[in-house]
Amino acid sequence: MLNISASVKSTRSEKEPVVHSSVKQQDTQAPQEPKGPSRHMQYTSHLPLPQDELSSHECNQRLVVLFGVGKARDAARHIVKKVSREILRLFSRKNCIDVSSGDLGKNKKKRDKYEPSSVSLAANLEVLFSKFHKLSYYDQHMVMWQCTNAVSEQIASFTGGNCTYLPQVEYISYLFDLMEHYVDVNNLLESSVQVSKSSYCGRMEILL
Repeated sequence: MLNISASVKSTRSEKEPVVHSSVKQQDTQAPQEPKGPSRHMQYTSHLPLPQDELSSHECNQRLVVLFGVGKARDAARHIVKKVSREILRLFSRKNCIDVSSGDLGKNKKKRDKYEPSSVSLAANLEVLFSKFHKLSYYDQHMVMWQCTNAVSEQIASFTGGNCTYLPQVEYISYLFDLMEHYVDVNNLLESSVQVSKSSYCGRMEILL
C-alpha cells in the first residue's frame, strides 16, 4: 500500500512543472505605474526661455502645452504676475530713497503711525520668498527678468541724471537673495556691478 501511494506521488511530481519562486513573484506583482510627470513635462515646466519679443511665441506655446487654453492657463499667469508685482512694489518710488533730500519715498516724508513695523515687513518678505520658492524654475526666471530690468532702468535713470531716487539697500539685498536661490549667477554678478557703480555715483553727487 505504501509503495502504491509513493508511486502516485512520484508520477504527480513528474507531471507538474517546476515553478521557481522568482517566477511566482513576477506573476503576483502588478505593473508599476509611472510616478509623477514625465521628463518631457518636467523640461517644459522648468526649462527657462528668453523673455524678449522674439521668444514670445515659444512662451505662449509652453503655456498651451502645460495648461491648455482655458482657466488653468489664466490662473497660472495670474500667480506669476502677482508674485512679480509684489516684488516690484519694493522698488516703487514710494519705497526708494531721495538722494537729494535723504527722505524715504515720495509720500513718506512724515512717518505714518499705521506704517508697518520692521517685524511685520520681515514677515511679509518671508511670505513673498515662500511664494517665489513655489514657482517653477521657468517662472522664477521670468519674475527675476522683470524685476532686474525694472531695477536696472531705475538705476540707469539715476546715473543719467533723470531722477534722484535709488532703491533701498535692504531690498536690493533681498533681490540678490532671490537670484541666489534660483542660481542665477550671471545676473547676480551683473546686477552687483551695476549697483556698485550707482552707489559710487550717488556718493559723488552728495559730495558735490
